[in-house]
Amino acid sequence: MEGAATSDYSNSRSVCLTVRDLAPGRYILMPTTFAPREQTTFLLRGYADFHFKLTPLTKHAPPAGLFSCGTSTTSVTRLQIRKAEYHRRPNDSLDNGLKFYCIIHSDKEKCQTTVKGGSMTPEWNDLFLFHRKDRRQRYSIELWHERFGPDTLIARSELVALMDNECKEVSLPLVPPKCKSAAESVGTISIQMCAYDDPYYI
Repeated sequence: MEGAATSDYSNSRSVCLTVRDLAPGRYILMPTTFAPREQTTFLLRGYADFHFKLTPLTKHAPPAGLFSCGTSTTSVTRLQIRKAEYHRRPNDSLDNGLKFYCIIHSDKEKCQTTVKGGSMTPEWNDLFLFHRKDRRQRYSIELWHERFGPDTLIARSELVALMDNECKEVSLPLVPPKCKSAAESVGTISIQMCAYDDPYYI
């Protein structure tokens, strides 16, 4: 994603950015502090000689605490599902071609990647954010085959994320549903994991 415009950084109470000849479309306005790692609130005003609408992005916002004005989250994890390498077994029946997707389970949340087809090594690069209170988080990543009938769960991996304030690439074994040992894996799934104890690092 390329930036359309940016203002000069100045240690001031207010900053103004003027943009001309902006093409029609959707844009993300991202206010920031002058120094990194600072936390504050912002008042954002927009003016134009045509109709436009400002909408807050709240899909991945952490839930607010019951008796507080802030948030109850203490950590954030970003998972990027990169690709899977699946080795077809003799009794596999991929009747709708090679169409795969992943489902991520974490606590009561469930997220799904897009469907990718045409290869036994599908690539997604889909991003997911998880806000949590615990410093140790468990995730279950499932590889599914999209079919004409009910979709088929092919294999799954288990991931434990520790709040180490780092990004790392991990390759996990894909184990069939009825198997428990990684020695019985039918492939691997590659994930980039970034886990921080401060949501502002993301």
